[in-house]
Amino acid sequence: MTRDAALVVPLVDQLGNTLSTDQILAVLANLGSPYAALATPAASPTFPHDTHHFRVLNRLKQEGWLSKVTRRVSKSQIGVTVE
Repeated sequence: MTRDAALVVPLVDQLGNTLSTDQILAVLANLGSPYAALATPAASPTFPHDTHHFRVLNRLKQEGWLSKVTRRVSKSQIGVTVE
């Protein structure tokens, strides 16, 4: 199993709805920080600002796992708040 987010996040994005929220969280948690923080209530990690991250994080928001997803274009980051 790879822990390279540049490879894993696009794959998770491509798999779309074939993965459950729990499966997405398990895969991302294996990537270490900041992804592991997605399992911590009230955490506010930041992620690279790209299409794949944005879609995966928005999916988690739609599923009720995240309360907020914020694009920080000037910093090239996406900030989230875990429910």
